[in-house]
Amino acid sequence: MKKEMRLLTRDEVAEKIGCSVWRVDTLRKKGILDCYIKAGKRYMFFEKGIEIFIRKNQGVDFSKVLKEVSKNER
Repeated sequence: MKKEMRLLTRDEVAEKIGCSVWRVDTLRKKGILDCYIKAGKRYMFFEKGIEIFIRKNQGVDFSKVLKEVSKNER
């Protein structure tokens, strides 16, 4: 039996991760959150990929990660 791959919106991802939509966009742009496809002008995220992301990154403070990445871009 095949299991359907469910896609999530940015809002749904933000709710699951516990952050803002802006943070989801930033994590995607920085390549930290890379389980998505582009559908027209929208980005849709694979639910399974988000679940894996959550398990791997429990307790990680992404504000520090993003500051470090931003520093390196200068």
